[in-house]
Amino acid sequence: MKYIKKWTLFEKFNSIDEYIYYVTDNLKKYNIFQSEMNDLLNRYHDEIQASYDDGRQPFQVAQKIAKDLELDSGGLMQYKMGSINRFQEIKYL
Repeated sequence: MKYIKKWTLFEKFNSIDEYIYYVTDNLKKYNIFQSEMNDLLNRYHDEIQASYDDGRQPFQVAQKIAKDLELDSGGLMQYKMGSINRFQEIKYL
């Protein structure tokens, strides 16, 4: 038992709805509103369906969507506000 072999496990999804659930679950870290999430799912539905048929992981689809939209995990703080102190700017909004 000197060396333990690393195994890569791939999940099998029972339906496209379950696959879409995991895609949206991976996109939650980007602080996307539900209405925007529905719009993204409508816009990327064909690509999500193709990824499901090809057997790709939902995490890869979520990464591609985030890369296409140039998202960061910072939520509100991902937007550049210039040289103004961000905390003062948010305070007065």
